[in-house]
Amino acid sequence: MTTILLADHHSLFRAGMVELTHSIGGFTIAGEVDSAESAVEFVAKHTPDILLLEMSMPGMSGFETLRRIRRLHVGTKVVALTHWTNQPLPLQAMREGMSGYLGKDITPKELATALQKIRFGRRYISENIVRDLARVAYGDLSDNPFQQLSVRETQIMLMVLGCKSPSAIAEVLHLSAKTVNSYRYRLFEKLGVKSDVELAIMAIQHEIIDIGGHAGERPQAKRESRDRKGPVAASSVTDLTACDDHRKSGDKGGR
Repeated sequence: MTTILLADHHSLFRAGMVELTHSIGGFTIAGEVDSAESAVEFVAKHTPDILLLEMSMPGMSGFETLRRIRRLHVGTKVVALTHWTNQPLPLQAMREGMSGYLGKDITPKELATALQKIRFGRRYISENIVRDLARVAYGDLSDNPFQQLSVRETQIMLMVLGCKSPSAIAEVLHLSAKTVNSYRYRLFEKLGVKSDVELAIMAIQHEIIDIGGHAGERPQAKRESRDRKGPVAASSVTDLTACDDHRKSGDKGGR
């Protein structure tokens, strides 16, 4: 029997996943956690076969979770089951060693297919994300400036867009605030922006974030081009301006 750990901050979603996973057959839920930190602790203690991970839980991001679990060398396969489906996030996660990347809009049938393949050591990316990866391969997303960011820069960018200060990011990532700010200014330079607000506007334009909720939630936002959601929700650019002002006043010492 293949054991699975569910890591998601929405209890109703976890409850539904427990029922769905049991119906597939050959799998059992070893545990449920609502934070990335708890997921790392559970894996270190119980070593489940598969971790189904929401990449956008509050606190430590899915990228850092993957990094820490890989350092444990316990053999647990980390699989994203997430709202973070817009490129370059899935591509970067797979490059970092993710065993699978699934959007939460997949069907129960595709989930079963994915788990069966991952169970036997194969990697799996859900069909809608594969189409985006094909676009990357053919250069269709070459105009997306976020493609040029490193995994660490992307991780810090997402936390900045989640209104976290450099000191808060530093605490989660075990870095100094000065190092975090160095990454922050480096990604600003790569993207050609000068502030967190400009960064947020660019992220909205490229569907990296949504407008209409709080960080960590997934509001229903109207889209002209497609209805899949980005990884971070922001209630408004005004709120992001307030975040920027807060960071400037509270983290001058880390610059």
